[in-house]
Amino acid sequence: MYSWFMGEEKFGYVDGSYPQPSETEPRSRQGWTAKNSMIMAWLISSMHQSIVNAFMFLHSAKEIWDSLRRPTQMPKILHKSST
Repeated sequence: MYSWFMGEEKFGYVDGSYPQPSETEPRSRQGWTAKNSMIMAWLISSMHQSIVNAFMFLHSAKEIWDSLRRPTQMPKILHKSST
């Protein structure tokens, strides 16, 4: 997946190097939000159905990516369902 994000120039959304623009930049913020939402959908659609719900309430592609990279950062609902 990393290679795909790099090839599509979208990895900045998951690593945080393309941060969300401030509210004073509505056009930039709108474009960022649309791309971030698309990347979130790609990440979630690549997950096994048994864990999808744990990630549905995160607010950015970066939050999802960080949670996947560090199991201790995963949403609490996922920890509860695996015990």
